[in-house]
Amino acid sequence: MSEKSNKSPISVKEEEVDLGQLFSAIGKMFSDFFNFLGRILKGLFHYLMLFLIFLKGHFFKLIIAILFGAVIGFTKDYLSPTKFSYDMIIQPNYRSIDQIFESVEYYNVLIEQEDSIALAEKFDISHKQANNLVEFKLTSYDTEKDKLIAYDQFIKETDTLTHKNFTFATFKEDKESKFDSDKYVFRIVSQDNQLKSFEKIVINDIEKNKTLKNNRRITLNILKLDSIATIEAINKADELRKLYKETTLLDANRTKSSSSTYIDFSKETKQNNDIQLFEIVKKLKENLIDLEKEKERSVNIVNVLTTFNPSGKRIGTIYQTKMFRWGVLSGGLVLFFILIKVLNEYLKKYKLEHN
Repeated sequence: MSEKSNKSPISVKEEEVDLGQLFSAIGKMFSDFFNFLGRILKGLFHYLMLFLIFLKGHFFKLIIAILFGAVIGFTKDYLSPTKFSYDMIIQPNYRSIDQIFESVEYYNVLIEQEDSIALAEKFDISHKQANNLVEFKLTSYDTEKDKLIAYDQFIKETDTLTHKNFTFATFKEDKESKFDSDKYVFRIVSQDNQLKSFEKIVINDIEKNKTLKNNRRITLNILKLDSIATIEAINKADELRKLYKETTLLDANRTKSSSSTYIDFSKETKQNNDIQLFEIVKKLKENLIDLEKEKERSVNIVNVLTTFNPSGKRIGTIYQTKMFRWGVLSGGLVLFFILIKVLNEYLKKYKLEHN
């Protein structure tokens, strides 16, 4: 008897019932999901309509409040002097950043004391331009690439346990000291839209420091000696490679002229030595390139990456103006009092309905 004939009608019927229940359950599940989604959308639409009705009822009050605040803010913006910024990106060497911060603080003290005479003499400008100076700023200049390089250096200098507890995200969030950056933005804020460059005066103030000058001299001498030693090592390695090649050629000629057959193990050793020397010379040349780059960077106590522009950049966007801020503040206050009034009316109505 075949397998089909062995199946009873009852078992076939039970399988059909089970499949019917499964499809019914799946259909109900989808139906419930779409009904739930529809209720959420319907609720959101309802509250959106309530919000629009609320705005419609108080639209003119809010517009008048915003305009009133914007007019007051515009008046304050118009009467307030416009500020312009002049930026210079610098790269301090030999821990000169400490001296730069002290210089910035000294300049700001002169501005706070309104000592236009000292400022005019210091920067060789007129007394009017000195009075128009607002402040000096020094902020770190770190791009995403700089942060990645700093994190890579941090990984190389720490153990694996620290790596697990200090990810790149944590490294970025952890605010470094203002003295730890590689590059900085030196900013001058003034009410003048045209200002002579203060670059030479600022840099000369820093380079007068005897300790920094001594550190530069020592560092450059060390780098020079390292370069000389590296060049000598490269030359000696090249001479040794040349000697290995000459002896290898002599061995090859000797092998050809000899009638006997033998295995020359010294030839293989010399070839291995030549490969090792090649790798050593390669690393020495890479080190020499790094030394030359470091010498180039270390020539100045402060490297100026970008100089001051003669024309200042106007400070502030539309969102930073008093017109925008006062408009938002005025509109926000009126909206707050309207909401308080609506809430008070709702509470009164709720109290009457439940008494």
